[in-house]
Amino acid sequence: MNKLKELFVDFLSCFDVWRIEPYFERCKKSFLQILIIISFFIDLIYIELSLIYRLDSKLIYNILYAFFLAITLGLLKFNKVKLAIYTYLVGLFALFTGYLFKGFIHVLFWFHLIPVVAAFFFSLPQAAIISLVAFFIEILGILIALKDGRIDLPAQKLNYFIYDAFLSYIAITVTILIFKVFLDRYFETVQHILDYDPLTRVFNRRKILHELEKEYERSKRFKQPLSILMIDIDHFKRVNDTYGHLVGDLVLQKVAKVIKNSIRKIDLVGRYGGEEFLVILPGTPLQGAVRVAERIRKKIEEENFPIVGHITVSVGAAELREYDDIESLIHRADEKLYEAKKSGRNRVKF
Repeated sequence: MNKLKELFVDFLSCFDVWRIEPYFERCKKSFLQILIIISFFIDLIYIELSLIYRLDSKLIYNILYAFFLAITLGLLKFNKVKLAIYTYLVGLFALFTGYLFKGFIHVLFWFHLIPVVAAFFFSLPQAAIISLVAFFIEILGILIALKDGRIDLPAQKLNYFIYDAFLSYIAITVTILIFKVFLDRYFETVQHILDYDPLTRVFNRRKILHELEKEYERSKRFKQPLSILMIDIDHFKRVNDTYGHLVGDLVLQKVAKVIKNSIRKIDLVGRYGGEEFLVILPGTPLQGAVRVAERIRKKIEEENFPIVGHITVSVGAAELREYDDIESLIHRADEKLYEAKKSGRNRVKF
C-alpha cells in the first residue's frame, strides 16, 4: 500500500517538473505504472465476468491483454519506458480491434502496421524484436478467430489465406527494417551536421546555447550550482596572418581537443565564435569552475602545436546567480574574459 502511495505522490510531482527532460522520462514511467494498475483491475474484473458467463472468446482476448500488461511492467522495471509504452498500445490494439472488428480483420490490419510504427520509434534491434513478437501474436489471433468461427472461408482456401498473410507480414517487416537502417543513418548524419561544428567537432553555437538553456532550467528548478567558462585563444589573428588559415584551423582543432580532454563527461563544450569556446559545467560552483579553467589554461600553454609552437588562452568564469538569466550569465563570463585579455592574457578571471 505504501508503494502505491509513493507512486501516486511521484506522479503528482510530475506536474511540476514535466518540462525537464530527465524527469519527463520518470513522469512517463509513473503515468504508465498507474495506467497499468487501473488496466489490470479492469481486466481482472472482465476475466471474472467472462468465466461466470462463459464468454470464451472474450476471456482469451482479456488473458492476452493481461499478458501484455505483465510484459509492460517487466519492461518498466528495466527502465525501457518507450518500449513499454509501445507494448501497452499493441496490447490495446490486440484487445479492442478483436471486439470492434469481430476478430480476424485486426490480423490483417493492425499487426501489419506494427513493424512500420516500430521502425520510426525504436532502434533496429528493438524494432526487429517487436515485429517478431507481433508475428506470433498474429498466429494467436488467427487461432482465436478459428475457434470463434469468425473466419468465413472454405477450408481449402483458409491455409492459402493464412500463408499469404504471413508472407505479406514478413515482406513488410523486412522492407521496413531495411528502410530503418538507411533512415537512421540519414537522421544521424543530419543531426550531426545540425549540432556540431565541422572543424573542431564540438557543439556549434546553436547547440551549445540550447544545452545551456536546459542546464539553466535544471539549475533553477533544483537549486544546483551552474558555471560556465568563456575561452578565447590569445593572438589568434596573428597566427592566421603569420602561418595562414590552414595552420589556424589546426590550432582550433587541437585547442578543442585539449578542452574536451580536460573536462568531465557531463560537462559540455561548444565553439561559441571564431576562436572562442563556451564550456558548461553543471553542478559546479565558481571555485570548481576556476580550477577547471586553470587546468585547461595550463594544458594548452604546455601543449606543443604544429608549426606554431606554443599558444595561450584567456578564460572568463562565471557562476549562475539567483536573478541571472542566460544572457546575463554569458555577459558576465564575457566581461571576465575581457578582463583577462586586458590584464595581460594567459590567465583566468572570475
